[in-house]
Amino acid sequence: MEADISNLYDLDEIEAVDELDKELSAHYTQYCQSISDKSELEIHNILQQKASQSRRDYTEIVSALLYGALTEPENAQTHFNSLTLVNRDQFGIVINRIHILASNTRFHLLKPRTRDQMLWLINELTTLDVQAIENIYLSLLRQIRSGDMSSNNTNFSYQLLRLCEHHRRWLHLHPRIIAIAVYTYLRQIPDHRTGQLSQLQQREIKFVTSLMREKWLACCVIGRDLVRLLQDVSSIPEFQQLWHDLLNEPQKLSPMFKGITTLLQTPTPREYLRCRLTPDMEHKLLFILQNLRNGHYQRNLGWFMQRYLLTAESFYVDVIRYLVAGWYPSNQILQSDIVPRYVVIGSLLRAIKNPVVAANVKIALIYDWLFFKENDNIMFIEPSMLLMERSAERYPYITAIMMEFLRYAVDEYYPPLKDYMEKCVACGMRVMLEKGVIRSLMPIYNCPLTEKSTRDCMQALFSPFLTSKESKDANNNASSLPQMPPAASISSPILQSPSMSSSSSNTPTSQRPIPDTTSKTEEDQQQQQPSINENQNGAMEGFTQQEDDDDVARYPYGENDTMENQKTPPPNDHQPPAGEPMAIEQEDQDAQFMEGVSTAEDTSQPLVVTTNKVMDSSQSYMMFGDSIVRFQSACSSLVSGFEDEEEKQLQMTIAKRSLREVLDVYLRMSLSGEALASSMAEQIYQISDMTLLEHAFTITSDNLDDVIVDSSQDLMDVLMTTLWSAHKKEDASAPTKMMDLLSALTKSIKNSNRHLVGMRWWSFFASRLSQQQEANSWISSVIDLYRILVSNGYGMADAGLSECLTLDMQVSQNIQNHGPELTFLKLLAEVNTQYIFDILPLLYEYMPAYTIGNVELIKLLAAMIVPDQLGNMVSLIQAGKIQCFGESINTNLLVSSFTMETYETITIWELLSAELRGRQERIEEFLNSPETIDLFHTQNLNEIMPQLLSLLATAQPTSLLVETCLQLIPSSSHVEQRKTNIQLVISALSYWYRIDKANPHIQQAIETLSNMIRNDPDESIRQFTESITRITS
Repeated sequence: MEADISNLYDLDEIEAVDELDKELSAHYTQYCQSISDKSELEIHNILQQKASQSRRDYTEIVSALLYGALTEPENAQTHFNSLTLVNRDQFGIVINRIHILASNTRFHLLKPRTRDQMLWLINELTTLDVQAIENIYLSLLRQIRSGDMSSNNTNFSYQLLRLCEHHRRWLHLHPRIIAIAVYTYLRQIPDHRTGQLSQLQQREIKFVTSLMREKWLACCVIGRDLVRLLQDVSSIPEFQQLWHDLLNEPQKLSPMFKGITTLLQTPTPREYLRCRLTPDMEHKLLFILQNLRNGHYQRNLGWFMQRYLLTAESFYVDVIRYLVAGWYPSNQILQSDIVPRYVVIGSLLRAIKNPVVAANVKIALIYDWLFFKENDNIMFIEPSMLLMERSAERYPYITAIMMEFLRYAVDEYYPPLKDYMEKCVACGMRVMLEKGVIRSLMPIYNCPLTEKSTRDCMQALFSPFLTSKESKDANNNASSLPQMPPAASISSPILQSPSMSSSSSNTPTSQRPIPDTTSKTEEDQQQQQPSINENQNGAMEGFTQQEDDDDVARYPYGENDTMENQKTPPPNDHQPPAGEPMAIEQEDQDAQFMEGVSTAEDTSQPLVVTTNKVMDSSQSYMMFGDSIVRFQSACSSLVSGFEDEEEKQLQMTIAKRSLREVLDVYLRMSLSGEALASSMAEQIYQISDMTLLEHAFTITSDNLDDVIVDSSQDLMDVLMTTLWSAHKKEDASAPTKMMDLLSALTKSIKNSNRHLVGMRWWSFFASRLSQQQEANSWISSVIDLYRILVSNGYGMADAGLSECLTLDMQVSQNIQNHGPELTFLKLLAEVNTQYIFDILPLLYEYMPAYTIGNVELIKLLAAMIVPDQLGNMVSLIQAGKIQCFGESINTNLLVSSFTMETYETITIWELLSAELRGRQERIEEFLNSPETIDLFHTQNLNEIMPQLLSLLATAQPTSLLVETCLQLIPSSSHVEQRKTNIQLVISALSYWYRIDKANPHIQQAIETLSNMIRNDPDESIRQFTESITRITS
C-alpha cells in the first residue's frame, strides 16, 4: 500500500514503517494539498496562519517542512527558508525530530539521499548556532561503525568529518563534542590504512592532531583510554611528535597538564566507551545481557557476532571495553540467572582469529585493573577475574593467557609505573576477596590443569593472598571450582598460547609497552610514582575505604548459585572494628598535615608549596579540631575518583563543609594565611583543576549554606563566597584575612598554573554582574583587592594595578617565546565565553593602562566574540566609556588582521571604526599616516568596506581629509586594488556631496578623481567615469 512506502528508509517488504516516518509523511501530504495551485504570497500567508494558530498546528507545519527538506533535495532550500520564516521555538521541534532520526536504531537503513539532506540541514542549523544541536552531533558520531569498511559507513564518516571541519569555530565551544570526536576518529584511523581509504585517513589524522593540540584539556576527560588509542596510532608520523610530548614534555600540550600518569589514573567515563557501539548494536547486546539466561544466550550472541564482528574483528576491542567499563549489571540481574558479563566475554575471546586483535582485547580486558584504586568501581575488574577463575578447568589456556598477560602488562606496559601497577593489581585482588567476587585464589593455583608458568605469575602478583590456610581449604574443595559454561558456537579456540602472548616478536601496538624515553635515576622514578605502601602482610594501604560495604557501585552481589555467599576476610591483620571505616593512624595524619601534602595520588608532578610558615600539629588540631583532616580526606577521595555520582557529591559536600569550618576559625584567630595555605593549597588546586571543564560558573546564591549543598559549586566557590560575604560586612579585618589566604594560595601554586586562580577570581565576579544592580559601587574595590591578590601572590608588594594584570597575564610564555599569553583570560574564555565579555569591559574601564592597545587582548576578543556581544562592546566604545586601541593605533595588528578569519577581521575593524567615529582629528591622523596609506595600498579592503564607509560618514569633509582619501588610491600597477579603493572614495564623496553640495573641497576632489580615472590606461578603471558623473547629477 502507498501508506506503507517509506521515503526516509530503505526497508524490506516485511519491515514496518517507522511511526515518526508515517507522522512526518502524513503532515507533508496534508501540507502539499493545502498549498496546491497557490501563489508564493498565498503560501506565505498559509504558513504564517498555520504557525500562529496553535501549538499542534505549528508542530504539524514544521514537521511537514522538515520532511520535505529531507526527501526533496531539489526543494530543500525552499523548505528550509519556510522553516526559518515560521520558526517560533528556536527550531526546537526540528532539532527534536532530527535527533530522533540520528539516534534511531534504524539509522543505517536511511536512504543515502535522506542522510545527505539531514547533514545539509544540520550544517544550516549549525551556521545559525541553534541551541541543543550538539546532541545531534553526539548521536551522529556514535553512528560511525568501528571496523566497518563498507562504502556506506566510510562515506558517512567522511561527511561528518567535513561537517566538523567546516564548523571548527563552533566545535571549539563544545568540549563534549571535541572529546567524542577525538575518541571516534582516533579509533577510526587504524582501520583506514588501506590504499583506497588513505586520503580519508590523512584527513582524519590532520583533524585529530590539530584538535588535540588546540583543545588538549577537553580531550583529557577521556581518561586512560585516550592513551590506549594514541598507542594504536603512535607509529604514524603525524602522531609521533604528539606522543613524544605526551611522554616527555606534557607542558607543551597544556600548561595545566601534569603528564601521562594523570591520564592513566583517570578511568574513562562510560559515555566514551558507549559511543563506539551504535544504538542498534547496544540494543542487541543489552538484550542478551539483561534478558537471556545462562545457557540460552549462545544463539543471539552468535547472530550478534556474525552481523557485526565477522568482517570487523577490530570491533572486538570496543565491545570488550564496553562490557568491562561501559555497562554494569544491576543488583537484580546479579541475583538472577541472567548470563554474566564474563561468560559473554569468554565466548567473544574464543571466537577471535586475529592474534593482533586478541592481544588488543587482552589489554582492553585488564586495562582498568592495572590502575585500580580502592575507591574505583569493582565492576572494572570483576569480569577479568571471574573469567580466569571459571575457565581454569574447562578452558585452562584462557586462564593461563590472561594471568601471564597481566604479569607481562605490569612489568612492561609503562616501566616508570611498574611498582604502582603492582600495588594497584594487588589492591584490586584484595578488594575482590573482601567483597566475595571470589573466595580464594587457591583453587586456581592448585588446579591440576594450571601450568607452572601460571603459578609463577600468581606468586609474583598475588603472593600475599596465597596462604597456607587457604591452600588447605582449597585442597578440600578443589572439585568445587566454578566453571565456564559452553560458548557460542562460532569458531574453534584460536587465541595465542601463553608463551606467545608474552614473547611474540610481532607485538601489537596496544600490547607494546609505553617506552620510557626519559633518562631518570631509579630514585627519581620512585619519587614520581604515587605513594601506595604495603603493611607487613602485604595488604594495600593508602587508599580510602568507603564506609558502606553494601554500596551497589562497589559490588552489588546478592545471594545466588553462581557466587559464594560468604565473604572471605582479606589477609590483613589490621582490620578495623566492624562498622568502622579503615582509618589512617593519627601520627600519619599529623605528618601529612605538617607537610601539606595530600595522600591521594599522582606525585609525578607535585604541586610545589613554597611557604615555610607551617603550623605545628598541636596548634593545628587544637584550633581546627578534625576539620582539616576531614577536608584532606574528602579531597583525597575526590582526586582518587568515583564512578558513583552520589558518592562523589557526598565527598564534595564534606570537603566544602569542612573548608567552611576551617575558614570560620581562621577569620577569628590570629593566624597567617600563608600558614593555613600550606595545608590546603594542593587540595584546593587539584579539585578546582579536576572540575574545571564541568564546573557551573553561574552563582546561585551568596549564602554559604546554599553553596555547600549545590553540587555545581566547588571549593573555590566557598572561598570566593566567603570573601564576598566578608567584603559586604563593616569589619575590615575579614576581607584582609581572606586576601591574605588567597594570596598565599596563589603563591603556593607553581608559576605555570597560577592563572587558574585569576580565572576563577574573575569568573566569580563576572557571574555577579548580571545579578547585582549596584555593580559600579563594588567593582572598584574588587579590582583593588585583585591588585593585592596578584602583588602578594607573586611576591611583588605594592605593585601597581597595571603591573599586577601583566603578572597574571604573563604567567607562561608561549612555546616560540614571542611574547606573553593572556593565560587566565584565555582559560576563562575556554570554559565560559559569556563571562569573558562580562569582564572585558571592566578591564578596559578600570585597567586602561594595560588593556588599551593590548594586541593579544584584541585578538582574543576578535576570536571569541559573537554578534550580540560585539554590539554591546561597540556601544560602550562609541559612548566613550572604554577604548580598545587608544591614541596610538597598532598598524601591525591591522595588517595581520587580513590573515585572520573573515569574522575576526571584520570584528577588529568594527571596533576600530567605533573608536574613531565622530572624532575628526583622530580620523585624519589615522588615514594620513604613512603606515595606513601603505596598508590601504596593499590589502584587499572588500571585507571591511562597511566599517570604512561608516567611519568616513561621521567625519567632516575637510581639505585634509578629502586629499587623504585621494592618496588612498594606489598606483596604476595594482589594478584590482585601485578598483576597490576608487569605489571606496567614490562612495565617500557621493555621501559628502549629498549633505554638503557647496563644499569646494568635495567638488575639487570629484574633479581630480574624474581626471585620474579618465586618463587611466586600464579600461576597467575608466569604467568608473559614469559613477563619478552620477555623484553630481
